[in-house]
Amino acid sequence: MFSLFLLSTLLGSCGQYYYDEEHRFQQDQWTYADTVVFEFDIRDTNQIYNVFFDVEHHVDYKFENLYSKVYIQRPDQVAKSENISLELADDLGNWKGDCGDEWCNLKFNFKPKAYFPKQGIYRITMEQYNRQAVMEGLRRFRMYIEKTQKIRGDETSENS
Repeated sequence: MFSLFLLSTLLGSCGQYYYDEEHRFQQDQWTYADTVVFEFDIRDTNQIYNVFFDVEHHVDYKFENLYSKVYIQRPDQVAKSENISLELADDLGNWKGDCGDEWCNLKFNFKPKAYFPKQGIYRITMEQYNRQAVMEGLRRFRMYIEKTQKIRGDETSENS
């Protein structure tokens, strides 16, 4: 797994984003047992980043949002968790994302202006946190990180 991680990090660093990885759900379903794990290496602890999530769901997805429990583990094994609600539709039930005939894609700015205080491997783990054990109509979940032009001390940033 680490060699796959290293390859994706190297390939991702050549492109537009510092890190870019996706998780595809088996049979377009996210179950309680199916955790989504992203690992990335941070070397510059002064760099400010934007961390994005990208969700692809079916146009017939039955819910307006997607609840998830997110765990962020630092290289020193310190971890914190938070519950998030990814709002896929507006108050009228219209999909917020870019939709085609069958699938919608929606980008969320999960951690704007984030910095990572320790050098090393970070792990972000996501668990499906809805009332149903199986959420049908979810194709993939992507996380990508972009470097900003800012470093710590330049502006207010959010510690990750």
